[in-house]
Amino acid sequence: MADALAFQPPNQDFIMFKPIVAALLAAALSVNELPGQTHDHSEAHLDRSTAIQAALRSNKDLIAARVAIEKAEARLKAAGLPATPNLHLEYKSDILFGDEGEGGYGAAISQSFPGAKRLSKKKDVTRFEIEKAKLEVRQREIEIITEISEFALDIHLVDTRMDHLEKLGDFLLETIRFATEKVSSGEISPLDVSQLTLEKRILEQEIANLEITRERLIHKLAPLIGQHSSDHFEFDADNALPYSNGELPGFDLACLNRSPAFQTALVKEKAADAKTQLALTEGKDYPTGRLFWNNEKGVDQPAGRTSDHVLGISVSIPLPAGKKADLLSLESRQEKDQARLAAAAIRFRIENDIEHAKHEAEISQRRMSEYSEQVIEFADQQLQEMQTAYQTGQLDMLSLLRAQEQRVSLENGYLELYEENAHARLELQLARFELP
Repeated sequence: MADALAFQPPNQDFIMFKPIVAALLAAALSVNELPGQTHDHSEAHLDRSTAIQAALRSNKDLIAARVAIEKAEARLKAAGLPATPNLHLEYKSDILFGDEGEGGYGAAISQSFPGAKRLSKKKDVTRFEIEKAKLEVRQREIEIITEISEFALDIHLVDTRMDHLEKLGDFLLETIRFATEKVSSGEISPLDVSQLTLEKRILEQEIANLEITRERLIHKLAPLIGQHSSDHFEFDADNALPYSNGELPGFDLACLNRSPAFQTALVKEKAADAKTQLALTEGKDYPTGRLFWNNEKGVDQPAGRTSDHVLGISVSIPLPAGKKADLLSLESRQEKDQARLAAAAIRFRIENDIEHAKHEAEISQRRMSEYSEQVIEFADQQLQEMQTAYQTGQLDMLSLLRAQEQRVSLENGYLELYEENAHARLELQLARFELP
């Protein structure tokens, strides 16, 4: 684009002017260069991917959340154990009823036998609890990854705007230098030079404000990756823009596989099935075995006091309990229906979120193209006409410099569209759960 905007020298004065204009044009941003502008982060320690890796290792919330998985795994070990035996102690006496010395004492151990099937169903339910705990942790991981991705994109957009303002500042600096040289010849007023200098200082303040904004974003990012906000580190946001090349993807089944919420609904549906089967087993009372020993003391005539020792085994067998098992399983059957409906609702929401984000990204991309064609290219043509007018003496030097400055400033409008498109692209990536 710089070549297309180059001036054609009409005289010797313009020959001296051409190298400066060429330098100014080279410093100006072209539409195609904007999204790819980068900072030199040779000493960078983190970018979006490495920040996410650091968060998955060191984020305090994630470390605490993973304890839930360990708790669920501990419950699985306990679920396979049979019921604890019961110890029974017995003592009886007739001290309050005649006190003839009759009574006795004994001990017994009882154990219920729920059967291997019931223990197996308990294990199945607990395994699903482990899966749900893992998905809850994954959901928290995605929330943190989302925050990091949003911070990274904001830093990228700040860097892009700073690049633009710095190049505009370079252009103004060269313009001020050239205008100062033309003051002596009377082509440009000293007041115009002062006005250009004021604009340059205002631009420097804008750049300083953006630098502060960037630093604040990094300080807010620090706790997510397990660092203190006071810790300083460099952050390279060059790779923060998703889908920078190629077509924008839409919905596919892989999105559901990556969604913790959808997978949790599926696990809850399977867990409800397991709970139903467990409820059917828990609705039954199982046999209980009892091993006992008794010492019975009595008074017989004419033998007097006697003592008898008894060792025995007893088994209690419960009678059928009617519809108790069906009533206990009713709640888990309702949980299954609820989980199935929740999965359908989550899928519907994911499909709509992806469709909306893709639509917004495509619209902003189209507006960027239209701005480039209808505004930037038109401004380039107008600038060429003004160059011709300057060569023929129909336009003064200051007006030409102002036109060139305006051409560079038009990139602000393109930047706004670029930022809008960047947010839509990130929203699409998050909606697809297609994260580093």
